[in-house]
Amino acid sequence: MDTKSSKPGSLLSYLNLKVSFLSALSLYPNRYYRKVDRLKQKFGKDQLNTDGTKRERNTVEPCIYVKDVQKKLNRILQLYSLPNCMLGGVKGRNNIQNAFIHKDNRHFLTVDLEQFFNNISNRQVFRALTDNGFSWEDARAITKLTTYEKRLPQGAPTSTVLANMVLSKTAIILERFCAEHNITFTCFVDDLTFSSKTNFKYLSRQIIRIIKDGGFKINDRKVKYSHDRCEITGLFIYKGKLGLEKGMLNDLDNPGRQAYANKVKAYNELIAP
Repeated sequence: MDTKSSKPGSLLSYLNLKVSFLSALSLYPNRYYRKVDRLKQKFGKDQLNTDGTKRERNTVEPCIYVKDVQKKLNRILQLYSLPNCMLGGVKGRNNIQNAFIHKDNRHFLTVDLEQFFNNISNRQVFRALTDNGFSWEDARAITKLTTYEKRLPQGAPTSTVLANMVLSKTAIILERFCAEHNITFTCFVDDLTFSSKTNFKYLSRQIIRIIKDGGFKINDRKVKYSHDRCEITGLFIYKGKLGLEKGMLNDLDNPGRQAYANKVKAYNELIAP
């Protein structure tokens, strides 16, 4: 389906939706979504806060019908190209590639976007869709279908690709800025990584300003500038190699963990000795 040349209503027909349903979804969202608190885990173990309580992730999950429609829509949205610097939630790209790109550098800046999905508004989603060629009617329909209480819900199949579309404009600006200063930049959903062979700490404020000017909030506690060794999307970079976290190294009896470790090993074998 070519959404850029589609007639008004063709997207609704493709998704088998009626305008009346979208109106109901906007007016009575709690009929179609439920809030779920899920425990955050790492390597199969619950993550803890500093006070010893278990960390939770607040998600908003659509009902089965809405989720199925969103999955169908997601297949359309995945067809839209994103900058090469964006690797999270993109078919054929993964977190290992994201870390691998930075392996040859020694200076690192990592930035975490705070409440990434919840801080993206329905207006931002609508604008990103029209900027990507969707008609006003289709963009409005998609926005109604994919947002909850005027925000992107963490837990919906379409949220990651839409968040990427919203972030892509800022990512392109960051990509150009970094190219001018010999800095490598990648974005894995809400994790932004910058690296270089030379010290660029003096540029950190400018980088942060570009992100904030794009309308995004930053988790100041997770902004880190480091040298020689850095953790990037669950992997460590040290002396041009990718390394596993201690928690994973201690759990290689798990077939899934071992398979992941083998993937990391394969990337390291691509590096000339």
